[in-house]
Amino acid sequence: MPLRPTHTCFDDAIDFLELLPLDKPQLRDDILRSFQVAHGFCVSSTGVPYVHAWIEELVSGDPERITWPAHVVWQGYLRDNGRRGYFAVPASWFYTTFGVFNRELYSLEQVAQHNLATGHYGPWRRDFFEHAQRQGGGGRVLGSVDGVSPLGFIEP
Repeated sequence: MPLRPTHTCFDDAIDFLELLPLDKPQLRDDILRSFQVAHGFCVSSTGVPYVHAWIEELVSGDPERITWPAHVVWQGYLRDNGRRGYFAVPASWFYTTFGVFNRELYSLEQVAQHNLATGHYGPWRRDFFEHAQRQGGGGRVLGSVDGVSPLGFIEP
């Protein structure tokens, strides 16, 4: 299945967090420990570095995802009806395939602090922000998933 890019990876990452049931006290601590927002550089198929954002999850204790690796990456994509969805892939595959380097991880608390302080969804680190401005602000994102089957989907 071709997964079309959204070209809004920083928005996708924060919007994904809004799907998490943080209002449920029995789940909140696990969610805060399990999910982080990542900003970093990836390398395009033509060798050009670009700034990108994604969600990282440490999967544990979910009997429905017992076959998943312990570390996954969630990405936004566009569905056929034009609405956004999210898919998960093994983090090891994502890092290798997209040449991830110079990554910065943010806890959900840090995400809220940076968002309130800057008034935007990122990138927040100065060098990432400057590079994103030069690249045209998020124009290069994951365009397809070849060589791996997504582990799961969330379609809000």
